Amino acid sequence: MEEIKDVLEYDSKTKTSLTRIMLDNMVIPLDNSDVDVSMLKEAVKLINGKFETETSGNVTLKTVHEIGQSGVTYISR
Repeated sequence: MEEIKDVLEYDSKTKTSLTRIMLDNMVIPLDNSDVDVSMLKEAVKLINGKFETETSGNVTLKTVHEIGQSGVTYISR
């Protein structure tokens, strides 16, 4: 989360052309083939719609719906 806070702080002090933040490997696989998206949800909440968000890592047909429910803008594999 510190990296996201750093980017948001930098953006508030500087004119940037940043439009999207990549939230890589914030989806944690669980033993039951499910995923924990709590870190991803926290990041999306912190960004608060200021930028588009994209996530990757641990994306499968079984997990994509749960990841999508986190509020992230884009999902890549």
